[in-house]
Amino acid sequence: MTAEPVQHLTFDDEYFAAPAELMYQLAESGPIHRFTAPQGVSGWMITSHELA
Repeated sequence: MTAEPVQHLTFDDEYFAAPAELMYQLAESGPIHRFTAPQGVSGWMITSHELA
């Protein structure tokens, strides 16, 4: 099994200006992504229905 690189996201003003576009790009680029929320909380975003 080959691990795909994890993209680290920061939910900033740019994200909130056009969230749908980023979500589409994330789903196309891989099933799991690391994120940091504006409050500094971090976690993982799953974009695959199968994995979720």
